Amino acid sequence: MFAKVRKMFEKEEIVNPFDWIKSKVTQEDLDVVLFGSPGNLGDTLIVAATIQCLENRDIAYRVGSEQYDSEAKGNELYVIMGGGNYIPLYNSVKSLLEHLARKVPGAKVVILPSSSFGMEKHLKSLDLEIYFFCREQETLKSINKALPKQNVFLSHDAALYIDLQDAKFKGMRNLRKVLKGKSCGTLYAIREDREKTENFKVEKHHKNIDVSSLRTNRGAAVLSKHAIIKDLVFEDVNFMFMYLLPFDEIVSDRLHVCIAGLLLGKKVTMYDNSYGKLSNVYKNSLVDKYKDNIDLKL
Repeated sequence: MFAKVRKMFEKEEIVNPFDWIKSKVTQEDLDVVLFGSPGNLGDTLIVAATIQCLENRDIAYRVGSEQYDSEAKGNELYVIMGGGNYIPLYNSVKSLLEHLARKVPGAKVVILPSSSFGMEKHLKSLDLEIYFFCREQETLKSINKALPKQNVFLSHDAALYIDLQDAKFKGMRNLRKVLKGKSCGTLYAIREDREKTENFKVEKHHKNIDVSSLRTNRGAAVLSKHAIIKDLVFEDVNFMFMYLLPFDEIVSDRLHVCIAGLLLGKKVTMYDNSYGKLSNVYKNSLVDKYKDNIDLKL
């Protein structure tokens, strides 16, 4: 009984997905095939962090294409970008998993740090060996109902593993030098889609800009290699950081606008989205590290 009570209060171990992939690939001699999922500018931040973390660990990868199954040798580790796409509202990650199950049944698949709910039945139906990284506790509870516990990990959002000292962020760092620490005003960056917060009313004087929607990650199809064009990915992320740099404070219900602001040292007022994604990531990853810079509004 005491063991059960103790386990209830034990903190789940945070697993770095990229260290895990490095170990898995090395031990089993696997080839990484990387898939991006279509999305917005915030999703591109995930892509940039993923590419950076793989390359910094000398993990070779190839980008998944329409012909990925004909190129398969049987030793692949298929890696799918994380995010908030594997939920009932969207279809791209769901469709990709179904495609993999049809074309390469039994294959090893990693889903990088994600938020998910309501997909347990779908996960159970797939003929795949899936390893799922959850970026918050609610997703962990959900996925643990569908997969073996040894295949389910708690992690941080992939964007939180990014290194802004990378040479690829030279544009952002140059602007920071020009600004010399000067910034002013508040950027309101509230969503304009079905995930938007119900707790903030955008008024004309806010001059709201949904920053994440200004560019996409260049991929319209789930299996499109255009979802991962490295130079464009880092160009877009530089654009995002440079857009945020001149502001003192950022008010948003976009998770990666908030994360980008925190990475830049900005004050961030975070509003939850329609299904609790931001508050869950806040509790798992942001409240301790960024407590002096972030204010969560429920």
